[in-house]
This record gives sequence, structure tokens and C-alpha cells, in this order.
Amino acid sequence: MIPVHSVDEIFEVIRQAKDNDLNLRFFGNTFPCPNGSDRDATVDISPMRALVACDPEKQMVKIEGGMTLLELSEMLKSFNLALEFAGPMPNFTVIDAISLGMIASNTSIADSLEKCEVVLPSGATKEVRWPTEKEDKKAITEGEQRPELSLQSVVSGLGLSGVITSATFKCVPLHTYEIINCRVKRYIQYFMGRLLENNRRVSLAQFLENWEKMGLASYICASWFALNDTILVTSAFSMRLHLSYKQPVLDKICEAIWMAATSIASALRSWSAWLFPRSAALMSQAHCFCLRNAVRHRTNFCFPVQKFVPLKQHCRGVKWILPSNRKESVLKKLSVWSLEHPELCSSPAEISIQRHARRINSFLSPHTADHTFSIQVDWFHNTCTYFSPELAEFESLLQMHGGRKCWSVGPVSVSPLIGHLYDGFPRWRAAKSSVDRINLFRSAYVDGDLVIHQY
Repeated sequence: MIPVHSVDEIFEVIRQAKDNDLNLRFFGNTFPCPNGSDRDATVDISPMRALVACDPEKQMVKIEGGMTLLELSEMLKSFNLALEFAGPMPNFTVIDAISLGMIASNTSIADSLEKCEVVLPSGATKEVRWPTEKEDKKAITEGEQRPELSLQSVVSGLGLSGVITSATFKCVPLHTYEIINCRVKRYIQYFMGRLLENNRRVSLAQFLENWEKMGLASYICASWFALNDTILVTSAFSMRLHLSYKQPVLDKICEAIWMAATSIASALRSWSAWLFPRSAALMSQAHCFCLRNAVRHRTNFCFPVQKFVPLKQHCRGVKWILPSNRKESVLKKLSVWSLEHPELCSSPAEISIQRHARRINSFLSPHTADHTFSIQVDWFHNTCTYFSPELAEFESLLQMHGGRKCWSVGPVSVSPLIGHLYDGFPRWRAAKSSVDRINLFRSAYVDGDLVIHQY
């Protein structure tokens, strides 16, 4: 792996790669990089993590591509600013988050991104922005053969259209979120309505019935225990700092104890589900009980906007994003499917609801609708089931309902059907070919060779 500290070093690496007939894979070293070929050289730009500029009045910040989201979040606090995306998320570097089109609990990184500076395979630098709706429609109508490079090719572009050296984000005023859990009676009365005020467990049917009301929150995270028909919903509402309520020390200690118990229950569940499939529902219930008590000690307190989870935990499993209007059909069919495969589905599925403000999507964006929901599972993390008929059934069920696999949980294997799964793939291929005709850049994010001339 080759670390680079400046744009000049990137220029030198590109020059030497051309002289030695090598391919380059640029990334930020916060995503599991699959093995490449003998002709691939992996380049790490994480040392490039400086603040370039900040305009508190316009609420804009420009940083280098190697800075992590946690570092960016902490730095923005000194300017009383924050990033718009919220909830549990991985601590990616900026280049990794943009190249993968990271989906947070409430929206995607594309909604906050204004522009990027990229280094092209030719050695030139270019500032790329989002096209206007008029420009995008014109490009579709005229069928450009060599379209101009824009953020439509860079976001979710898997690092193949250029090296992201810096990015400019639009920020929002600093605030915190009040965490409210649906198992608390106060939350049920205020948010879910009196229908559920005496119900200690939220079922799938009740969750779907109150979907529209839940969309009013700043973000929603739900842990769905499919074998027990139980969903733990965490809802967050934006609050000003002077109104925030910090979590007491005793509650922090209790939360840590119950989270440790949750980890133990999760480990026991994963082993017992395979050895004794009939015990899967019981172990899932024990996992749910520990997690419920842990979340109970976070209820009605305020926390930072972003909650950064360990990368190993985030990248374990698969994540799909689907249109919200398919929610009822998808989740009910998944519920039936999980009961047929209890040895796989004893762990909770994580569900989040997103609202996307940007009208123009990237070419390889996993979402096409304005209102979507994501579902992440670790049901297939075991090597003996990663390529299996069960996984094929699961993916086929989601694809039939307009689902697409997110690039940011993986690494993801490149499907030979990528041209059929993504309507914007032909335009992305044309934009990529226009800047890299010799296929100098390869992806450090996907398992498989995404060579353009093969499609």
C-alpha cells in the first residue's frame, strides 16, 4: 500500500503507474479492500486530512479527502456547525464515504455534498459539481457519447472516475437529538398514538401502521427481531443545545452493562442457532431483552447528531435500500421467509427511513425514490452461507420490489447484471470512458473487476 500526503504525490504515483503499466486503486483506508491482481497498486490517501476552508456565514466547509467523518464532525463543532446526515454510521474517510455513496439513517451523503476536486487519470485536476435539472434532462435527451464528468459519476462511483482530493459540504446549525424509544409509555402516547400505549411490544403490523407518523422524526432506527415479531424503534428529534438533557452517569453504566450482555447474547445466539435451529427464536428473544434494557437507559436524553459505529460491525453483512411504497409487501414477505430459515435470521435486521432532498441522483446510486428505507442484516456473514441458495432467495425477493444493494457495506461483489440493475450505468460508463480510456483506475471497494469494455 502506497500512502500519499499531497496532490503532487498523487501526480507522481500516476506517472510511475503509466511508466510501469500498472493499475491504481485509490481509497481512504477505512473500508475493507478486496484483493486485487498482481498488476494493481493500492494507494492510501488517508494522510491527506487537512481543513482547506470554512465559511461559517454560508455554512460551507472544504476538507481534504483523507479526513474521517468523526474528525470532520468534531472540527465543525468549533464553528457551531454539523453535517446533516445523522444516526448510526461508520467512521469512513471522506473519499470512501463519497465513492461508496454512504447512506445514513436519515439521508445520503449526496444531500450535503456540494462539489469535489478530483485528479483524473490524465494527471489533470478538475472541480466537479452536480448538474442542474435542465442540464441533466438535456444530456438524457441528446444522448451524450462523451458526457462531462460531474458528481453524478463521482458519488457512488467506486473510485473509478477520479481521485477525490477535497470535498465541499453544506452544513447545518449545531444541534443534538433527543432519543426516544417506542417501548416507553410516554413515547407511545406522544408519538405512536393511544393505540399502542399499553402495548409493551411493537409488532410488524403496528410498525407499518404508524410508518407515516414515524417519518416526522429527525431519524428512525429500528431493530427488527423477525422470529419474535418484535421491533425496537429508536426515534430522534432535533433539539437546541440549551434544551438538551445529558445522560446521567448511572444510566451510562447501566447501558454499558446491558450492551455487554447484548454482545454475549449475540455471540451465544449465532452459535446455538446453527447447532440447535429450534432454539433460534428463544436466543433471539434473549438478545431482544438485553438490547431493550440497554436502550431504555438512553431514552429521553440527548446525544450527538452522529453515532459512529465500529467499521467491522458496520461492514458485517449486507444492506439494501428500497422505495418506501414497497415497505408493506417487502417486510411481510421477509417475515415469512425468516420463519422458514430460523437458523439464519435469529439476529435483528436494522431498518432506517430516509428522505432524500437532492432531485438528481448519481448514476450508480442505490436509491431512485425520494422516500426510501434501508434494511441491513448480518444473516449471511458466515463464509459457508455467503454464496448460497438462501442468499440468492433473499436478494431475489428484494430485487423484485425495486431494491438495490448499498455499496457501503461489503465489500460487494460486482454483478454481471449491473447494467440492468442501474438505469444510469450506461451514462456512468460513458463518463468513465471519457476520462480513463486505458482503464488506469480500478476499484478498491468491490470484489470483482469492473472493466468497462466487458459490458
